[in-house]
Amino acid sequence: MLHRTLAFTLLLTAACTDPGGDEGGGSTSDATGADESGDAAVDVPTGQAELSPWLMDESYAGWAAESAPHEATGTSPHGMVRTFFNDALVASFEAGNTEHTVGSASVKELYDAAGMRTGWAVMVKTAAGTDAESWYWYLESNGSVNADGNGAGPCEGCHGPGVDRVLTAYPLQ
Repeated sequence: MLHRTLAFTLLLTAACTDPGGDEGGGSTSDATGADESGDAAVDVPTGQAELSPWLMDESYAGWAAESAPHEATGTSPHGMVRTFFNDALVASFEAGNTEHTVGSASVKELYDAAGMRTGWAVMVKTAAGTDAESWYWYLESNGSVNADGNGAGPCEGCHGPGVDRVLTAYPLQ
């Protein structure tokens, strides 16, 4: 069913595209579409100025999600977490990809021991490849931003062993 939905979305995107240019004065991105260059587009903002308000608005809330916050696994420094995957990342896992598609994204909500959300850890696939530079990383916790950029060192060190850097197991529990 997901494959039909993605195919239908791509068909609609192609049918609604203005081949003569951008009459709207700006571009929009969609993880199932493409930008003007023909590259896969990203539907999650990158950079603190746009991403932080997007996170505070819980714009990811409709994504596939773990059922509840839980203690992070392995050597994760994140404490209590709840992870969300966008449709592109879900489709990539369902296809069995070992290199996720550009536009794949994960948002991990971070919680304290009292169950209060304290921040987010975000990863967005921005380029082909499996190295850390192919991912945008963002970590905001307790009002401080500890990572904001492609190949961000604090994140890269732990995420190396994941499926193209994604450590959260799929399907989400």
